[in-house]
Amino acid sequence: MGRVRAGETQKIVPVPLVQDSAVEYDELFSMAVFGVLGATVPDAAGRTRIRIQDQDVILPRDYLTTLTVAENDASVIVPLMRILPSNRTVSVAVAVVPEESTAVAVVDYGPFTSGRVEFAAGATLGNLSIPLRDDAVRDGHRTLTVRLRDPAGGCGISEWSQTVVVTIRDDETHAGQMRFSVADPVVIAPRGGNRVVVPVLRAGGTDGALSAFAMMGGGSIPYAALVGVTGPAPLAEGEGSTEVAVEVDPAQFDPRRAPFLILDLMNSEYPHETSQVVVVFPRSGGPGNGFGEWAAGWGLPPGTTPDGDHDRDAGSELAEFALGSSPRDGSSIPDAVFAFDEWGGFGLRRWVRADPDLVVYAEFSATPGGTPDRLAAGYLEWPEVPDGGAVHTFTTYPGAGQLRMFGRLRMFWVNGP
Repeated sequence: MGRVRAGETQKIVPVPLVQDSAVEYDELFSMAVFGVLGATVPDAAGRTRIRIQDQDVILPRDYLTTLTVAENDASVIVPLMRILPSNRTVSVAVAVVPEESTAVAVVDYGPFTSGRVEFAAGATLGNLSIPLRDDAVRDGHRTLTVRLRDPAGGCGISEWSQTVVVTIRDDETHAGQMRFSVADPVVIAPRGGNRVVVPVLRAGGTDGALSAFAMMGGGSIPYAALVGVTGPAPLAEGEGSTEVAVEVDPAQFDPRRAPFLILDLMNSEYPHETSQVVVVFPRSGGPGNGFGEWAAGWGLPPGTTPDGDHDRDAGSELAEFALGSSPRDGSSIPDAVFAFDEWGGFGLRRWVRADPDLVVYAEFSATPGGTPDRLAAGYLEWPEVPDGGAVHTFTTYPGAGQLRMFGRLRMFWVNGP
């Protein structure tokens, strides 16, 4: 009970808390003012809810559940983090779980069974190092499961994030990666067809099994038109080829744009390379683009083709049409200047004409004019402008340590002029 004396405007009511080491997450309790004598208290002002934040929860850093290291690495580092640190010194044990591991102690790692990680007052990050052992035997990849245990000093461990599975890659085993096996990154379906099969090969190794998964990674085909992506089937040791099939529903295509998609093949095996192709589905109705009307509107001679260059500015008629520049202006087409953005992406925002037979996508490479290692369909920014096109954003993200990238736009006709 609290008493407010004459002239007082506030009263502090202490509520004792009990500290424990249980991981309970945030807890709430309510307080209310009642039995008031000599005054009135509005209902809203007489109630409050108080949140008690749980402190000193230790779990794998960034909530990771897996790590991959090489057999010839000196050690594996298990990173931990501490949420809402107090001014106490706390610690937790990290122990190997042999029954859930295929790695063998003193053969693949160790000697090591468990170790403690201590967090000083206020500290939020900690690491544990487990030594690895290299050999000259081709014995395949191994897994090492470690789990947080025995918190001390008043901290707790998360029930849902306390285990990390480490894959130790055998440096004598070279499984390679799955890659699309095509001479050109563009695969064109038969006219009016709704299914394409793309061959896949193992590259860079022969040992061990390989697996990957394929998915649509952008394009003008809406997801509602994608019936399914099938494959690739896993490759057993010694097997070198498989395939991916893509099936679509042409009735769901956007009639204003050439139907195409970027197909991504992502390897499950480290280093998780991604292979890409552009898959185009020509419409059954044959050519229906607006190139001829556009060319006539500029007074270009009959029979003008997309690969011509009427104004000799090193920009083909196709590029002039796609990017909205004049085929009679002898100055060169403005460069497509790719640049890094504030989020670390590398790409370009550019107006692109909408046409049912025009495909435009971006290629990215590590060197100028080099073999493209990444492809990107333009992300369409709404609303469309009234002159038959819209601004597209073509973006990719560099790999770790990649300081330079180069990009270019590629465009072609699905059905011909």
